[in-house]
Amino acid sequence: MENRILLRPNSNYSLDLETLEVIENGTKMKVATLGAQPIFTIAGTDFYVEIQSQTLIEVSDPKNHLPVGDMIDTGKHYEFPYHLEYKNWPCQLDDPKESIDVKVPYLIVLDPVGMASKYNIDPVDLIGRKDIEFLNPNYQGFLARIAGELPTIDIAGESYLINVEKGQLILKADANHSLEFKDFQKGCPLSDDFSYRFTYDKIKKVVISETEKYGKGGNYGIVELPVAVKLDPVGLARKLGYNDDHFIRDYPMEKKLTASVSDIKGIEIPDGIANSGQKERQRKNRHGL
Repeated sequence: MENRILLRPNSNYSLDLETLEVIENGTKMKVATLGAQPIFTIAGTDFYVEIQSQTLIEVSDPKNHLPVGDMIDTGKHYEFPYHLEYKNWPCQLDDPKESIDVKVPYLIVLDPVGMASKYNIDPVDLIGRKDIEFLNPNYQGFLARIAGELPTIDIAGESYLINVEKGQLILKADANHSLEFKDFQKGCPLSDDFSYRFTYDKIKKVVISETEKYGKGGNYGIVELPVAVKLDPVGLARKLGYNDDHFIRDYPMEKKLTASVSDIKGIEIPDGIANSGQKERQRKNRHGL
């Protein structure tokens, strides 16, 4: 019987406590075996630096682990409060005197050879860089977002700007036209299928409410959007009062977002039909309609 523990809540990685193998949950593939990693010592206790799961794992007690993603990224290193007895984060009611503030260098400093190999670059190129540049596959997109550029999502061939802070999807071709989040049906927060769903008129580019009557055919579709943190992790962080990079490690900026569009019966619409709204608008413009 397998004896595994998650290396972080909702983590993609588990640790097999019998074989000391780090397993990728989705593929069930072994990505590392504890023992060869560099060691980082905190107050006399040694931890493996495991870069695949981004975790510090105690050498003498692998059940005890410190996810780097839960630490504070100061822009120069990580920091977190370390309870000397627990060898982990303190509990809320613990005496602060029982803990110390620990500074942890970036993973590219703790294991430059491993990080260089993982990302297929020369170790020299790691100098002066930050972990987030490598852990985030769309780091340039993140920089563009914090500079003010809103992410976009394609809905049936139309590009919409995502403004999570205002709760709007703004038609890129017409800033005066928007879809309001308050008009969307919300999905279950414990489900991975969708966060928002609505019936969409691809010609008029509007949300059709449940009380409205709509015809049948290719002009209407059921649109499903992912959770808000996937739509715009930076915008959601700002809305909740966090730093811009609060969610970015686990939810990097997407390079391209496309909404799922299904017909009224729930069958996904092929691209040719999904784009019919845009083609129809172009046809009307050509004919002055």
